[in-house]
Amino acid sequence: MTHETMRYAVRQELDRSWTVFDVFTGQPAKPSTWALVDLSQGQAGMYCTIVNAKDTNRRHGIIQE
Repeated sequence: MTHETMRYAVRQELDRSWTVFDVFTGQPAKPSTWALVDLSQGQAGMYCTIVNAKDTNRRHGIIQE
């Protein structure tokens, strides 16, 4: 069984806000025109799940609308 690394994760910042970041670059995720920074823990978890699902689908060639 192959284990696929999730591209995005969450981290708590020094100001106690949360960021969704790219585990390969360390940079905040930016799925559109805004970066996923200064979030609540719940928001960060939700957005992280979404961007990981989109990335997984992209890698497997699944078309999304």
